Amino acid sequence: MIIAIVLIALASLVLGMGLPVTAAYIVLGTLSAPALHGLIADGMLVDALANGQVSETARAILCLPHQKTGGNRESDESVCRTSDY
Repeated sequence: MIIAIVLIALASLVLGMGLPVTAAYIVLGTLSAPALHGLIADGMLVDALANGQVSETARAILCLPHQKTGGNRESDESVCRTSDY
């Protein structure tokens, strides 16, 4: 996430040199807001799954792709155990 913020800051600097202030804000907001929102939402979902704050039904739905692909990462196994379902 830090790398994304640094890259957005660099893009802000470059856009600020070539565009008027209002246009730079509009372009940067349009391009960077969805990426930052996605990073924050993914992080919050992972934290909720790891802390057990997600209901069993929602956790089962989120772990369906893991069961189909047979994921073998240890971090996935702690959240998506097949014995739970």
